Amino acid sequence: MKISVLGKDGFLRRNFIENLRAICDGRNRSRTELSISSVSASEGGDTLIILPSEEDDALKVRLGEKEIFNYSAPMIVGKWDDSGSFMQRLCEAAAENKDYPEYREGAVLELLFVEDLIETVLDLLEGKEGSFPKTYKVTVDSVIEALESFSLLNSTLFIREMPRDSFSYKLYSLYLSFLPEKRMSYPVKMNTDNRGVFSELIKTESCGQVSVNIAKPGVTRGQHWHNTKWEIFIVVSGHGLIRLRKIGSDRVYSFEVRGEDMRAVIMLPGYTHSITNLEKDRDLVTVMFANEQFDSEKPDTFYEEV
Repeated sequence: MKISVLGKDGFLRRNFIENLRAICDGRNRSRTELSISSVSASEGGDTLIILPSEEDDALKVRLGEKEIFNYSAPMIVGKWDDSGSFMQRLCEAAAENKDYPEYREGAVLELLFVEDLIETVLDLLEGKEGSFPKTYKVTVDSVIEALESFSLLNSTLFIREMPRDSFSYKLYSLYLSFLPEKRMSYPVKMNTDNRGVFSELIKTESCGQVSVNIAKPGVTRGQHWHNTKWEIFIVVSGHGLIRLRKIGSDRVYSFEVRGEDMRAVIMLPGYTHSITNLEKDRDLVTVMFANEQFDSEKPDTFYEEV
């Protein structure tokens, strides 16, 4: 199948062409039923994808002389948009902490994410039963509220709940595609003492948080237990010993762990636990997952040596 993507140059055509080329050269292995021999931005293909234009707002797909898709799309949004569109300006305003563009109070947008549109067209090209891509009707105010929460990640480390295929999931990806260079990287707070470093990396509302712990040579950290909180420790660098003991029992479970042979160890509720750096001259680096955010008013953490 030779495909030509026709229409105005811009983010929509770029998204189509790059995704089609990924299938053509085998980089996209999720579309093995689709055989594409070439992708072009000019006439000549036996399959035409005709993008919306000022004269015709419909996106069309033709196989030879047969038209298999004709869809008048609402506002299409997506990565690589540099057209100055309303959504681009909203995302950039949130990312750069600038004033939002003016809009009518109570205004509602019907948005179509370019990735959803492309997946619909790919399904058609594979011969699957046609359907129109999913769109989202949302108020501008709700979009701004979500974008503002996204923009706070650098300072709060908090990521809101975003189920796969939800509007917020797709909006967050769109927002990230407009981040300026100065927001692509941010410092992580390092809580440092004579034992080493502990830093929180990511927090979620209902799925806990991820942290990193750096223990100096010979240092033991932990020596506490929880009622309902549980954790997973993964040593990514160094050589350490994780020990657990059920409260009320004398039996100790020991797990020797190394960054060269990573394994996850679960800190069970009701078990006091510790982690010791067995190295003499190297830090022990451990990635830690906890099933809940740390709450200083109710830490659910009780000192007791293993």
